[in-house]
Amino acid sequence: MLTVNKILLSYDRVFPYGCSRSVCICEKCISAFGYHGVFGGPGQGRQSDRQTDSMASIADYYAGKSVLITGATGFMGKVLVEKLLRCCPGVQALYILVRPKAGQTMQERVTSMMKCKLFDRVREDDPEFHRKIVAISSELIQPGLAISPEDAEKLCSCVNVVFHCAATIRFDEPLKLALQLNVIATQQLLSLAQKMQHLEAFIHISTAYANCNRHHIDEVIYPRPSNQRSSSTRWSGWMTAWCVTSRRG
Repeated sequence: MLTVNKILLSYDRVFPYGCSRSVCICEKCISAFGYHGVFGGPGQGRQSDRQTDSMASIADYYAGKSVLITGATGFMGKVLVEKLLRCCPGVQALYILVRPKAGQTMQERVTSMMKCKLFDRVREDDPEFHRKIVAISSELIQPGLAISPEDAEKLCSCVNVVFHCAATIRFDEPLKLALQLNVIATQQLLSLAQKMQHLEAFIHISTAYANCNRHHIDEVIYPRPSNQRSSSTRWSGWMTAWCVTSRRG
């Protein structure tokens, strides 16, 4: 189960249901179009015509668009990359943030990902699909996400849609690292997104535990608590003290 938190930067043309129908997996869109109708695939029964129209509009929307994806080498990210390449062949480019890992360079990780069986169908349709994937060197726990000024300028000048999939979902992750990956990195990516000249949508994919203080979670954007600023200030102060103490220990 995933919740999708969206910052809407456009209106009825892209978000006719109050959410991004072209990229959304919320219950309202799934109910209206069926899962396959939301992100491609054959329709069934009386929904088939609507699903076909929906799929056509999705492919049309992404035609000529540039998309930035974090966490592209992870489970959800790889599926998203494959789906965009296969169902939206007109997409201009997919920029993916990647870091060296487990002895592999950034480019080696991307090459390994594209050889995955998941991309067999895309490879059959377009043997040169890899040309649409542009790897950007990045490290989410570093200031500015460790994106070079040249790459940042490139992203700010051409990206239309951002999918933020990168996160740690380990329940036993050290608190400091979890905060850096899931909170601070998201804030830094939002700061970068605010500079993007042609941005239309920012989609943040988080775990179902994003609203752990609620007994039931709907696919909606919940209002910000009135005391959030003071709570955030207290939390930041507590984390600073905790980090300093940890270093000393």
